[in-house]
Amino acid sequence: MRKAKLLILFAGLIITAVWNVAFSGQPLTNEQIVLSTVKQAVADKVPGDTSVIVQIEVKSGELERLIGDGIRDGLQDKFRQAINPGEIDPQKLTINYEMLGFDFTYKKGHSRGFLKSNKVARDLRCQVRLSIDNGASGNSNSHEISAFYHDEIEPADLNYAKSRTIPELSPAAPGSGWSRYAEPSLVIASVGTLVYLFFANR
Repeated sequence: MRKAKLLILFAGLIITAVWNVAFSGQPLTNEQIVLSTVKQAVADKVPGDTSVIVQIEVKSGELERLIGDGIRDGLQDKFRQAINPGEIDPQKLTINYEMLGFDFTYKKGHSRGFLKSNKVARDLRCQVRLSIDNGASGNSNSHEISAFYHDEIEPADLNYAKSRTIPELSPAAPGSGWSRYAEPSLVIASVGTLVYLFFANR
């Protein structure tokens, strides 16, 4: 009986360990990176008024909508409420935004060791201009927001991290062309040569 309990306990520990390895180390998706980075940049840059509701005029493209969601999230603690209305009320405080630049790329990251492909570095650079218009008073002002992000992930996580709906967030992995096959071929050829020389000199 005691042995059976120990086996059950041991099996539980193994299952828990496997679960943690499989799910706890997943990186942010590319969409989550854009959303959180824009949110933080807007929260750091734009002053607010907690007595006012602000409406954000969201663009139509998938990437533009994601940027708009990041802007809204960044303003939630700045105003009484930040909303994406279906129809803009010209008498309320309105934020319109324009993307001045956007670049999301994969680059070759740090080495993971011999016979392993390098990690993949993710770089985000985004610049947005916010125009804040007060319909009631006629006053307006603008802010230019720059957002940056960098990290490195395992090549095996690329499929998980990429966006299924936004092409700009699914760039080609580094070495996805001929070099993807050239480097492993060179390594295999080198190892093969060493093995041949070892046996030839015995």
